[in-house]
Amino acid sequence: MLETVSSSIPYIGLILGFGILAHGIILFNDGLYWDGWVVDLWQQNGDKNSMRRFYSEVGMPNLYFEHRIMGLLPWRKLAYRVISLISILSIAGFVFLIAMRANVFNPLQASVISLLLLSYPAYAVTFDGVASLQYTFKIALFYVGCYFAVTTIGNSNADSMGVFALSLILFFFAFNANSILVYVWGFLL
Repeated sequence: MLETVSSSIPYIGLILGFGILAHGIILFNDGLYWDGWVVDLWQQNGDKNSMRRFYSEVGMPNLYFEHRIMGLLPWRKLAYRVISLISILSIAGFVFLIAMRANVFNPLQASVISLLLLSYPAYAVTFDGVASLQYTFKIALFYVGCYFAVTTIGNSNADSMGVFALSLILFFFAFNANSILVYVWGFLL
C-alpha cells in the first residue's frame, strides 16, 4: 500500500496542486446557499428538535448527528468548507491510487482521470455545508473504502482481512438515502 503512494508522489502533488487551484476558493466563500441557511439557523438557535425531525423525516438521521457535531464548533462555516476541500482532494487522490493499485492505468493516465474528476462542474456546489457533508464527504469515504478494498485483492492474511473490514465500515458510513442508488446502480451497470 505504501509503495503505491511513495512511487506516485509527483503525480499526487500535481493532482493536489490542481485541486487546490481549482477548488481552493471554497475556503474563502462564506455564503449560505440552498439548504445551508436552514441548517445554519438551526445551529445558531440551538433548534435541535427541528433539525432532528427534518433529517428523520427525509430518512437520513445520521446527518442530524453530523450537523449537530459541526454546530458545536466555534468556526463551523469554515469547518464545513475545510471538510469540503479535503474531501474533494481525497476523492481525486484515492481515485488515482485505486487506478495505480489495480494496475489498470499508468501514472500519467491515472493522473488525467483524477484531473478530469477535479474539473467536474458538480463539485462547484460543495462550498455549501449541507452538500459537503451529505455528498462530498460521503463520496470521499466511499473512495477511501474502495482503495482499502483494492489493496486486499490477492491477500488472505489477517492484516488484509482487517483492512477489508475497515473498507466495509467505510462503505457503510458512505451510504445514505441519497447515495445508495448512485453507488449500487453504478456497479450493477
